[in-house]
Amino acid sequence: MYKAAAEASFLSSFGLSANYESDSKYNQTSINEYKRKINRKVVSSKGGEIFILGGHMEAWQASVKKSPAIIRRAVENLTYFIQADKIPELTDMALSKVRKEINEAVNTYMEMNTIRGCMNRNSPSFNWITNLDDGSCASVQQTTQFGGFIRTCTEDSHMPQ
Repeated sequence: MYKAAAEASFLSSFGLSANYESDSKYNQTSINEYKRKINRKVVSSKGGEIFILGGHMEAWQASVKKSPAIIRRAVENLTYFIQADKIPELTDMALSKVRKEINEAVNTYMEMNTIRGCMNRNSPSFNWITNLDDGSCASVQQTTQFGGFIRTCTEDSHMPQ
């Protein structure tokens, strides 16, 4: 019951909808009662414009194209959701092609938005923009460098004084 109310609340937060069917004793009235009792919702978005609760997901998604962000350092396999029982109108061959295209799009997105560098905050070569550690971190040990140059001048006898 709580799961159905939570799912309905989640979907409505993003302006989405879904139909639920259940053999349980709970009906839409009791689901709405649980939804009404929710007293706090927090949505954290990365990339795009600020997401306003109750706004439409499509508007926020359109703004992400202008300023994308990798949400985590790992990407879930999106093709998991593309299954024959969820999209019965597609053949197995079409589903395979859709999965391949989505994987290529995700790989392209990840490659274009990958910033390699040092992710160790204690390293002098730490880069806060980096989202992929490439092993370029300098060691933390203290080193002192001495250097410079010495220039000597000689007087030119042809120059007037």
